[in-house]
Amino acid sequence: MKVFTVTRCLLLTLLLVLATTANKSKHAVRRSAFDAKKLVYTGPESRVKVNSDCSPIPSMTALTACAWLKANAMGEKTTIMSYAVAGQPNELKFYISATLRVYTYVSGEWRYDNIQSDGWQDNEWMHLCYGWDNSGVLKGYLNGVLVKDSTGLSDGVTVTGGGVMYLGQEQDTLGGGFDNDEALVGELTSFNLWSRRLSDAEIADVYDTCSVIDDSLMPDVFTWDVYHLDIEPTDVSVEYLDAGEPC
Repeated sequence: MKVFTVTRCLLLTLLLVLATTANKSKHAVRRSAFDAKKLVYTGPESRVKVNSDCSPIPSMTALTACAWLKANAMGEKTTIMSYAVAGQPNELKFYISATLRVYTYVSGEWRYDNIQSDGWQDNEWMHLCYGWDNSGVLKGYLNGVLVKDSTGLSDGVTVTGGGVMYLGQEQDTLGGGFDNDEALVGELTSFNLWSRRLSDAEIADVYDTCSVIDDSLMPDVFTWDVYHLDIEPTDVSVEYLDAGEPC
């Protein structure tokens, strides 16, 4: 099974390279069969795991996570991404609430910030990013704009690699202990993860181009590709993006 999974990852990567080489248009690549898709979460029993053979999570002293999100019903905490390692289920977590209060966990330490006073707009696409480095700097972005800039979160820490990452679902234990009250109900696309903290200008560029990412900004940890996800079909499906989505 392990050999099959690795072979699948290599084959899909080769096909994507060939597609990219055949057509140099960034927008054509963005709308290829590999990444012009979204996850549609219809209930709390979703299970979408980043395949660790295709996209292993390294140890990191800095990171940036971005995603396009359209939520149908926001709870107090709605999970965008959850990353757990042995002994620490909260190694990385990225939540959002109905009032656009963003919760960020790094190695068990956490912070929340209110980033928009008029709250979340149901059924509208929004682009969310956060960047952190182990000097303690944490920055939050909404639709390409810096909305929070703080210090003192997990100073001197290295995020442990080799863990388990889920999208749209929270973990209370390594690869389990799911909390349905914190699950995403809505749509998600273009989740990308870098092992560095992107600049304000780079975040704005990712947003302005609707996540059509050129070579200089290509994520090195996880680049959006549904074929690098392990998806259990309960309460979640994969669909093509409609015209004009996510922006």
